[in-house]
Amino acid sequence: MAALALLAVGARASVSQTVLFASSGDWTTRASAPSAILLSSLPKHASPDSACAALNETLLPCSTLPAFEHELAYQASLGTIASAEVVHSGCSSRKSENGEAAVLCTNTAPYTTAIFTDFADYPRTTVFSANHTTFVGLRDHVGFRFMGIPYALPPVGERRFANAEKAEEGVEVDATVFRAACLQFGSFAGNASGLNPWGNDEDCLHLNVFTPHVPDEGASGKKELKPVMLWIHGGDNINGAGSDSTFDGGALSQRADAVIVTINYRLNIFGYLALPNATDNLVRGNFALSDKIVALEWVQRHIEAFGGDRSRVTVFGQSAGGWSTIDLIKSPRARGLFARAIVHSGGAGNVAAQSVVEDEALPPLSALCPSTSGAALLACLRTLDAQVLLNITQSAGNWPSVVDGDFVPDFALAQLALGPGEKDSVNAVQYMAGFMPDEGQSLMGTVISPNISSFPEALNTLVKSFTISQPLADAVLASGLWNTSEEFSPYNASQSVDTDHFLTCDGVAWTGAAATHKVFPKMYIYSIKRAYGLPFFDPFDLCTFPVGEEGTPYYKCHSGELFETFGTFNFFDLPPRSDKDVPFTNLIQDLWGAFARTGTPNPSRAYLSVRNFTSTLSATHGWTWPRFDRVWSSESQPEVGEGEESGEGEVRGKGEGGVAALDWPGPGVEGLPDVERCEVVLGVEPVM
Repeated sequence: MAALALLAVGARASVSQTVLFASSGDWTTRASAPSAILLSSLPKHASPDSACAALNETLLPCSTLPAFEHELAYQASLGTIASAEVVHSGCSSRKSENGEAAVLCTNTAPYTTAIFTDFADYPRTTVFSANHTTFVGLRDHVGFRFMGIPYALPPVGERRFANAEKAEEGVEVDATVFRAACLQFGSFAGNASGLNPWGNDEDCLHLNVFTPHVPDEGASGKKELKPVMLWIHGGDNINGAGSDSTFDGGALSQRADAVIVTINYRLNIFGYLALPNATDNLVRGNFALSDKIVALEWVQRHIEAFGGDRSRVTVFGQSAGGWSTIDLIKSPRARGLFARAIVHSGGAGNVAAQSVVEDEALPPLSALCPSTSGAALLACLRTLDAQVLLNITQSAGNWPSVVDGDFVPDFALAQLALGPGEKDSVNAVQYMAGFMPDEGQSLMGTVISPNISSFPEALNTLVKSFTISQPLADAVLASGLWNTSEEFSPYNASQSVDTDHFLTCDGVAWTGAAATHKVFPKMYIYSIKRAYGLPFFDPFDLCTFPVGEEGTPYYKCHSGELFETFGTFNFFDLPPRSDKDVPFTNLIQDLWGAFARTGTPNPSRAYLSVRNFTSTLSATHGWTWPRFDRVWSSESQPEVGEGEESGEGEVRGKGEGGVAALDWPGPGVEGLPDVERCEVVLGVEPVM
């Protein structure tokens, strides 16, 4: 502990520190890419050499300085330094007009690339935040990381089945290791799959912060603060973790120049149980939603200490994390806590009446707490062993958020129909969302074999497995819109039905309603045309193509954009399959980063140039991501990329354009997916 305290004190941010990382985005060379620490000014009573020595580093050698030409130019464009020339390094330097000079030190901290990493030898960094709260984290090769931060009090005992409460403040927080994931079954229950070496616990409300920049503890200026991107993991509301290495924020933080936050939240019965009638309205559900709101409140109180701008918070999440993002958009309790949202494959959210959850969950719970109701039933539930409660998840499989008139005022389309500005209107955030073309392939799992020869037989199997309903199967066959052919096999038709049924058609309905009622100040919609499937979520190994075999047909599956969003291929030893994977990953991160910075996913050419992001600069030349809300209303107006250049998006009428088709060697524009087929699906299963 004494060594830890010494390192922490030695690395206090008496001046702002930024990790500069000269990387092309190629994760196979990231470990050897040059890295340095920029001190924004020379600390008082320190020489350049002693300032670096306080970090256990040395002045950057002159021979290495050219590698940081573009990153120094970018820092100068931000105003962090006066110019690239006014920097102390192993080369000669001169002071700026006010007598100050920045200092450039080596960064010899290790590169984090393993799912389980022993962080004992990583250099410590301490930040000081609101209410005298101190966070001790780490520096690595690409930035700073603060892991396992409690953002809420442990949801155990009297806080089980209660709304989240903020964590204790005014303490020193050890943020040098990941903490336990929430209780669950599946790939992140224990470490049998090699994905969760930190275990599981009911006490699991922790978050992780990844940042390229730690400001001076006395800094008050906003110019050096970065946009914040808070990620909500998926997993059907029953599994997953913010510590999943798929979502390690280091690479995205550097590329997007943003502060990345990943969170745990209560899952399954612990996060979603609703028993309003049986407990006299004491167990109302939406505990997981309360977790996410308390996490956002933590961000508002503390993120500036980590270099984040609390006025530019983007919430983004995929699958059930997309549902969660929509929950936050719909919740009055989250109003003002974030400015932007990105929904990855989130449909229209997942919300039910409280009675739906109660009807499923009450019978097995009554057997555990017989002849009790009201406060007595809640008290009994709080005394049960957590594993006993977790087992209920297996029998009561649907754990949605619920309409409670408080956290969730109403169902999705009803709230959208209110339009902007009403008490229960959705939150007026800048909005971005999108689809994967073949979501259903991985979601179906192994229910249907790829070599199935009969589409009616396949539909019957989906009905028997409770994947789709019989009325939907009948409507699909009657429509003739999924007729099979040599090019469109029964398996392709089956996964298309599941894609539309589970996510796409709900998303189409939500998107159209949001644009019609003008609830968001800006809307951007995408479809991902290039994917790299998760190796642990790739039934039949059809969600990617073999290395070196570009052009091989494959499915763009559910979750197939996650590695591209976070750049975390390295944690799973996944190589680039062709020379298109690295620049496409760069493109996705550059577009997402632009949206987080400015509210438009059109990065300015000046920004791309100064950062030497040449592949994205080339790919987006002559192309602009159009605003979907303008296309929907047929208002032909130019979109402006970060206030620098303008471009004209195509306007083709409702549903016929306005969607960014993200591919390589360059993006295009298309319409909403499967609109005609969705009329069939939504005719049987309308969005609520």
